[in-house]
Amino acid sequence: MDAAVFQPKEVRGFLVSQVGYDAGRFKQAVLRATDADWMTGSRFAILDVYNEKTYLEGDVLLWGEKWMSTWWTVDFTSLYRKGTYRIHIWRNRKELAQSDPFEISENQVWDKTVEAVAFTQFEERAAKARHGSGWKDCGSDWRECGSHTFALIGQCDLLHFGFEFMPLAEQKRLGDIIRTGCRYLCLLMEKAKSAGYPEGAIAHEIPNHAVVIPGDAASASMALGYASRLLFDWWPEECGDWLHRSRSLFDFFLSTEPWQDGGFSAMNRGLPQDFVPEGFMTRDLSMALWAGLQLYASGIVTIREKLIGLVEQILSRQITEEEAEFGFWGHFREFSGSRHSEKANTHHDVGHDTGTVLAFNVLPLMEFCQRFPGYSGTPAVRKAVENFAAHFAEPACRANPFGLLPQGVFDGEGLLDFCGPWHGTNVTYGYFASMAVRLAAFAKLPYLYEAAVGNIQWICGLHAGVTRESMAGSVIWRETIPEGQAISYSQILGVGRRCAGGWTDIRGTVVNGFATNPQFTLQVPPTQKNDGPWLFTEEDWVPHSGGFLSAVAVMRAHFSAPWNQ
Repeated sequence: MDAAVFQPKEVRGFLVSQVGYDAGRFKQAVLRATDADWMTGSRFAILDVYNEKTYLEGDVLLWGEKWMSTWWTVDFTSLYRKGTYRIHIWRNRKELAQSDPFEISENQVWDKTVEAVAFTQFEERAAKARHGSGWKDCGSDWRECGSHTFALIGQCDLLHFGFEFMPLAEQKRLGDIIRTGCRYLCLLMEKAKSAGYPEGAIAHEIPNHAVVIPGDAASASMALGYASRLLFDWWPEECGDWLHRSRSLFDFFLSTEPWQDGGFSAMNRGLPQDFVPEGFMTRDLSMALWAGLQLYASGIVTIREKLIGLVEQILSRQITEEEAEFGFWGHFREFSGSRHSEKANTHHDVGHDTGTVLAFNVLPLMEFCQRFPGYSGTPAVRKAVENFAAHFAEPACRANPFGLLPQGVFDGEGLLDFCGPWHGTNVTYGYFASMAVRLAAFAKLPYLYEAAVGNIQWICGLHAGVTRESMAGSVIWRETIPEGQAISYSQILGVGRRCAGGWTDIRGTVVNGFATNPQFTLQVPPTQKNDGPWLFTEEDWVPHSGGFLSAVAVMRAHFSAPWNQ
C-alpha cells in the first residue's frame, strides 16, 4: 500500500493551538500549502479579538518543503500579554488568511488540561473498569500492564513536579488515582504467582492475556517504585508493599530471559521479515535502570553495582560518530548484536500487544549522573547524554517545522517522521517533551525547550491539520472537512476550541493521533515516499495521558523555578 494516496492534491491550512499558549514560552503558528507561493512576501499582525488593537507585527517566515507541502511559520514568542488573539496575514494590502482565535495566559496549557486529563478521565475510567479494578482502556475490556505502567509514570511525574501548583486535597485525589493503577499491577503479580511463575513475575493482562513478558516487569518495577516514594506519607504500609514488589520485579527482570515466543514487528522498523531479535531491547534496559534508581533513592543502596552494569550495557549500544546514520549519531542500537537503531514508537514488539512508547530514554542516564557524581564512569555517561542531545535529538527535531520527534532513522531511507507506527504516537511525543525540557538544561541546548513545547502543542492542536483524506484513518470519529483544507483539532477529547472525537467519549482522553498506516493495521512500508501525517487515528489509550501529564508538569515546574527566570 502507498500511504501517499491520502495526501490531498491541493491543501491549505492555517494551524494554531486549540488549547492556547503559555505566555512565557515558545509560541508559533504554522501555515501549509501545496501552493509554494501562497505566503511569499507576506506579513502578519496579531490583534486582540475584543479591542481590535494590534499587539505584534512581523514577517511570515518560509520554513521549507516537507511532507509534500510548503510550510511557513509565525513566531510570536515575544507576545507575553494575556488575552485572546487572532492572526491576520496580508500581502500588498490584501488579506491572505486569518487564524482561529487563540488564548495566551501564564499557565494556559496546565489550566485548561490538567483537571480533565488527570482527574476527570481516570476517575471515570476507574468507574468503568472491569470489576472495578484498574482503568478501562481503549474501548475494549483489556487492562494491559504496559498501559497502566506508562499512565502511572506520568501521573507520578504530575504529583512529583506539580504538587506545588495543586492544593492538598487535589494532591490526595491524584494519589488515590495512582493507587488504583498500582493495585491493579499488584493483582497482575498475584495472577502470575498463582500460575506458578517465580517471585517478581507479572502477568500482562487479566483475563485475556495472562502471559508473563519480561519487559513488563521492568516498567512495572519503575511505576511501583516511583509511586511508593511519592505516596509513603499517606499510605506507608501499602507503599512498603509496593517497594517490596518493585524490588522483586527488578530482580526478576535481571534474572530472566527475554521473550522468545514471537510478536516482534520487523516491518515496524523497516527490517527484513526474517530478522530475529536477540537479547533485551535497549528500552527495556533503560527502564530497568530507571526502576533501579527508584529503589536506590528509596534506600536500597546494595543494588549499586547492578545499576552500573545496566549503564555499561546501554552505553555499549550507543551509535558513535563513525557509525552515524545519515549524519545522526548519539542514539542507540535496539539490540546489542544488531546494526539498526531504536525507533521512537513501535507496536507488537516482544510478546502480545507490547511496544515502545518511551524510546531514546536517556532520563535514567541523566539521573544516574545526579545520584553518582563521584563514580569514575559518570563523566562518560554525561558525555553520552550530551552526544545524544546534540547529534540526534536536536537535529532530528529541527528537521520538521513543529520540532516534532521523528520516528527514527531507517536503513536505506534516512530520518522518517510518521512511517513505522500504525497508531499511538501521542504518548511518545508527550514523554519526549517531558524529557526534552530536562535534556535542554542538562546538555545546555536551549532549542530543546522549543522542541518540548512543539511536541506538547502538537497534541493541543498545533499539528499538520486534519484533512478530508486523513479522516479515512478514523474508525468512529467523523467530521466533514472541506476539500482542500487542513484544520487544527485538539487531540484531547472535550478540551480546546475545536477537538477530535475518541472511542470512549470520556473527557480528557488523548487520542492516538497521526500515522501513515490505517488504524490497527501495519501495511505501509516505511519509506521517504510514504512518510507524512496522512491519516488521523482516534482510538484512545491511557498511556497518552501519562506522557502528556508528565510534560505539562515538568514544563511548569521548570519554568516556575526562580533560577530559570
